[in-house]
Amino acid sequence: MGTDGDTPIIESVETCHTGGHYQWEAFYRAANGEKLEGEVTPEEIVESVKIIRAMAKAERSGCVEPLEEIETPSSVESALV
Repeated sequence: MGTDGDTPIIESVETCHTGGHYQWEAFYRAANGEKLEGEVTPEEIVESVKIIRAMAKAERSGCVEPLEEIETPSSVESALV
């Protein structure tokens, strides 16, 4: 509601990317084993999560914290091979 209580506030935002349009060609190529330029690997994601967890733990403890292993389901591990 607006300042007078009766006027609705409408806000619009223009974006540069096309929301809702999936990159099917890239998906097809990746599904067929092609490494895409700029692709983030599953290993990079796992390592990033380890770093974020250690940073959060260090913030709470006030000490330097080591990276801890993350257990992954066997189906994920087999996909990484």
